[in-house]
Amino acid sequence: MIYFLGSEKVVLKFGTNSLVRDNRNRINRDIIHAIAEATSCLYSAGKKPLIVTSGAVAAGMEINRIYERPTETVQLQNLSAEGARLLWQLYADAFREYGIGTIYIPVTWHLFEADYEQENLRRIAEYSWHNSKIVLLNTNDALTNEELVRRSGSINGFSDNDILAALASECIAAGTLVFFTDPGVMGTGGGYSKRIALQRASDKGIKTGVYSITELEGLSKSFNSSAGLGDAHAKKG
Repeated sequence: MIYFLGSEKVVLKFGTNSLVRDNRNRINRDIIHAIAEATSCLYSAGKKPLIVTSGAVAAGMEINRIYERPTETVQLQNLSAEGARLLWQLYADAFREYGIGTIYIPVTWHLFEADYEQENLRRIAEYSWHNSKIVLLNTNDALTNEELVRRSGSINGFSDNDILAALASECIAAGTLVFFTDPGVMGTGGGYSKRIALQRASDKGIKTGVYSITELEGLSKSFNSSAGLGDAHAKKG
């Protein structure tokens, strides 16, 4: 059971492995819908959720019917740019079923170097929550390729969506940061960047957790029950 310990602002990070689970490296629509349902439950319970999502490269591979992940950086960048359209459309369609809109913002490390750009993100997030919309963030791999080439000592520690999730949590003053991953890869693959992100968030006083993507159903149930809701209020907007 997942509890958010009273945090109003919650950042949820979903990795590629969780999004393609049991679906031959294609975006799993059932999981996208589960994410929309769980996030909608949080919103209806009075929370202010923000999503950081991977999966653009996988979506690009799906569009181009590529079954093995390429290694050439420029090809990965193109797949990410092309796949972003499909990924965001899948999210938009899923959230629409719950009466919630989606705002897609591709970001680079420059956002977290400039105070006024961070303020813009905070302003957009607050406007979105007030108007029944959810912000989704993703690294703009077409313009910044730190995630794709795994550079050491990358600018500002911004290397992938794990670090992005921590930076976004700081930016919006989130109380909780939660990573969802596939149970088959927990503790492997992106483990290093995840540890850095979790430590960074923890150092800022943000509650953190790592859960299996299969626990999304438990999140929805907890916020649909009196035990999970606590003093929840009605949906805003």
